[in-house]
Amino acid sequence: DVLLLRQEYPGTSDEAFIAGGSPRFALQVLHQWYRQVVEPEFVGVTPLLLDGRGPTLELRPDAGGWLKTWAPAKPGHRYVIGADCAGSDAGGDHNAACVLDRTAKPWEVVATIHGLRGADLYARALANVGYLYNESLIAVEVNGIGEACQSHLRHWYPERGIYHRLPIDRAKRRPGERIGWYTGHITRQNLIEDLDSAIRDETIKVLDEETMLELLNFQRVPGMRNGEAKPGMHDDRVFALGIAIQAAGYRV
Repeated sequence: DVLLLRQEYPGTSDEAFIAGGSPRFALQVLHQWYRQVVEPEFVGVTPLLLDGRGPTLELRPDAGGWLKTWAPAKPGHRYVIGADCAGSDAGGDHNAACVLDRTAKPWEVVATIHGLRGADLYARALANVGYLYNESLIAVEVNGIGEACQSHLRHWYPERGIYHRLPIDRAKRRPGERIGWYTGHITRQNLIEDLDSAIRDETIKVLDEETMLELLNFQRVPGMRNGEAKPGMHDDRVFALGIAIQAAGYRV
């Protein structure tokens, strides 16, 4: 059992994901999913041109590329991109995004973006991938560099394809004027609870090993945060997936 081997005899910090802590998500389901992870069909990049031109959709293979895909866009399918943005800490989380097929049952993660630095480059990457996947709805976290990323994204992506915040304290939840996803005390709790439900009920499908490791490393903590990465670990992919789930139920 490779998972058990890595747990008992970790060769890296990533492999020590079960040592200590209290897992936040359904461990039995995550163990099952972890055994089903597969390598992406494509690893590479798209050209990130910043001169105001239209989308650059050429896929260039690159073993160290920021884009990984497990399935191409399917005609008639609707996709959503959840985009978590890096904070100001150089040693903290990275910019991370995932593409969720919300037409498939269960909803399936079909692509990920990770490793880009710079709000403009990240926004350009989101726009390119959004166009690749049938003009996905893009929900960008506006914390951290998110406001800058969102500002750039509006130059390269149509307004109809950008997530507008939903009021959480009204009976009728209609998109407001503010764009982007904001992670606050209440919205963070909602995001984690809904992600927990999606994992427990297996209404999502994740084939990416790196996302799986972050989900396994996400632990319960006391207080309002409702969960966070274990010390020394990251949770950018966890929140990218959580934001995608929040946006998947979005109705204009």
